[in-house]
Amino acid sequence: MSEIFYDCPAKAMITLFKGKFSLDILTQIFNGTTHYNQLLRTIPEINSRILAKRLRDFEEIGILKRTILVAEPPMSIRYDLTEKGRALNEVVQSMVNWMKTYE
Repeated sequence: MSEIFYDCPAKAMITLFKGKFSLDILTQIFNGTTHYNQLLRTIPEINSRILAKRLRDFEEIGILKRTILVAEPPMSIRYDLTEKGRALNEVVQSMVNWMKTYE
C-alpha cells in the first residue's frame, strides 16, 4: 500500500499545508486580510518569525505576491494571491466541506 502513495502528487500539497500556521495564514488571506501586521493580529498564536517564513515560502512557490507600500519604517507590506493562490482556495474549501460532512 505504501507504494501507491510514494509518487502521489498530493504529497506536495500535504507538505505545503502541514507547515505550522500555513492553513491559518492562507485562510486569512482568502478572507481578505492582506497586510503583515493584520495577519499577526488575526492569528494570535503566531510569532513574527514564523509568519515571515511562511509568507516567503508562499511567495517562492508562486501563491502570493508581495508589494511594499511604504519602504521606510514602519514598513507597510501587502500580500495578494496570485492566480495559483486563488485556485488553492478551492482545494481548501473542499477540505472544509469534507470535514463538515464526515466530522
